[in-house]
Order: sequence, then structure tokens, then C-alpha cells
Amino acid sequence: MSDGNILSAFNALAGPGGSSVEMVDRPCQLRGWWAVPHASSDLDFEWYDGDPSSGGTVVFVYEVRANLSHFGFSLPGNGIRFDESLWFKAYGSGAHMKSLTVFYS
Repeated sequence: MSDGNILSAFNALAGPGGSSVEMVDRPCQLRGWWAVPHASSDLDFEWYDGDPSSGGTVVFVYEVRANLSHFGFSLPGNGIRFDESLWFKAYGSGAHMKSLTVFYS
């Protein structure tokens, strides 16, 4: 359970080569993120509730355009609920992340 505090989790090289990365290992509310992609072409961010290799559910997909150096996103209200754990995956032609920071409670 959350006490209302906003926490952060950082992962360098999050999701290289289309691999998935566990960002938060417990139920949480995703409140936002800051990303530094490395993509010469468009890529998709997939956000999973639970491990994608074990049947985790895609909660949403965020499309990122090529050659974007960095960006952040803040989710309004209580954010998006992840009942198991928060996993991230980036994929596309030549896509991977230099770093990803998520903000959660």
C-alpha cells in the first residue's frame, strides 16, 4: 500500500533490444516517467502489469517518434494502477532506451 509519497525507480539501458525490465516489484500507481530513448526509428513503449514472459497484461502502449532526445510525462489524478508489478518494454527497429525513470506510489 502507498502512504501517498511519490517514489522513483531508475534503470539505465532499460529494455535494450526489446527485452523487458521490471521497474517496480510490487503493486503501484504509475504517476509518470522521464525517458532518454536511443532510436533511429519510431518505437513503442509497452507497459505491463506483471512479467510479460509469464503472461503479464499490457496496460498501455506509448508511441515514440524517431530521434527524440528525451521526454517526460506526468499522469493526472492517481495515475495508472498496476496490481502485480510494473514492467517496461521498448521495441521497434533499432530501438532501445538509454535510461528510464518512473515515478510511482
